[in-house]
Amino acid sequence: MAKRGSKLLALALSILVARSFVALVETPRVTQTNRHKSPSITTRTALDPANMAQYLEPFVTVIGITLKDVWQGALDANNNLRLISKQTALVDIKEAQAHAECLAQTLVESACTSEKALNIFLPNISLPLIPVNGTEFQHLVSNVLSDVTLTGVSSIHAEPGTGKSVAVVLAMLTWAKHNPKCITVLVRGSLDNLKDFFNVNEMRFLPAVAENLFQILSDAGVRLQLVLDNIFDNELGEDGKMLMSLARAAFKYGQVVVVTQSREVAEAVGSLNVARTRVSPQQKCNVQESEDTVQRALNETLKEFKQDGAW
Repeated sequence: MAKRGSKLLALALSILVARSFVALVETPRVTQTNRHKSPSITTRTALDPANMAQYLEPFVTVIGITLKDVWQGALDANNNLRLISKQTALVDIKEAQAHAECLAQTLVESACTSEKALNIFLPNISLPLIPVNGTEFQHLVSNVLSDVTLTGVSSIHAEPGTGKSVAVVLAMLTWAKHNPKCITVLVRGSLDNLKDFFNVNEMRFLPAVAENLFQILSDAGVRLQLVLDNIFDNELGEDGKMLMSLARAAFKYGQVVVVTQSREVAEAVGSLNVARTRVSPQQKCNVQESEDTVQRALNETLKEFKQDGAW
């Protein structure tokens, strides 16, 4: 009976891969107006990693992932923005260099004292209860992050509904363990979220701060990788100009911007500038493989469940 109950729970958890999404952490998002205020006492943690991992870890082998590592890494990445938010936001373009120097000092100190890469998520992430690990797109993201030969902007693509955003997060968390003195920033939803990382009040300040920051980090031997996930709609539009500014600075100082989008937008990014932007040469992701990984996890659990006579 106990074995049958375990099978039922394993099947239920597997199905949650595709259907159930929960917010790992709900912490107040730092904005330009409240960046100096202490966190609200009403802040809630939806799930406690240690407690949840204790109960779910026996079933994680269904898809091969360590929940404790994923959840703790996500918590850390969500909280790392606080390192930056303590600094005063830039309000005068004339102070861009001094602002970048102060920001770089904070980042370099954190990166150089850590045994793994520093991850920052903007805004806070939400993940499946049990994320599917090891998809083709996740491997693609890892390969792009590991490629130190390309600077500037690299774009990669997978179509909507293939678990692209989850794969990006898992790739960052896994890659970080083996790459100290690196900073990877995941920006989702809107390019305006970059204001929180560069700590500026207006987007027009961003290129000047980025160029100074990229140079300082490069001189300090720290690699910065900005991952822009689903930032653009069906076309680049006006945001393409800002992306090109980031591309110039990143290419000049050996830093990286990775854009994950649909094929159409990824190819548009690649054609912005032949030297500084490109569709990543590692783009060999088979979208069907990503879908099949999820389906295999469900099918294998269902098969064992039927063989046990509980169906």
